[in-house]
Amino acid sequence: MDSIKPFFPLNNKVQKGNVSSLVITILIYFAVCVVCGVIIGLINMIPFVGILTSIIGALVGLYSLAGIVLAIVAFVQ
Repeated sequence: MDSIKPFFPLNNKVQKGNVSSLVITILIYFAVCVVCGVIIGLINMIPFVGILTSIIGALVGLYSLAGIVLAIVAFVQ
């Protein structure tokens, strides 16, 4: 897990047994997904750019999902 930590710096703030730090981290990841989704949804109206933004949106979603899972793992450890 140490090799993944530089890619998810927000998870360093999650403390073992501290529920509030876990909830704040999950809410930040969720907010990033929502904001990116809205922005990508607006940009997606442009025909040729829509494919590229769809791929970027999927990658942001996967990054957030992995970040949430790793935050829960850091909370449990």
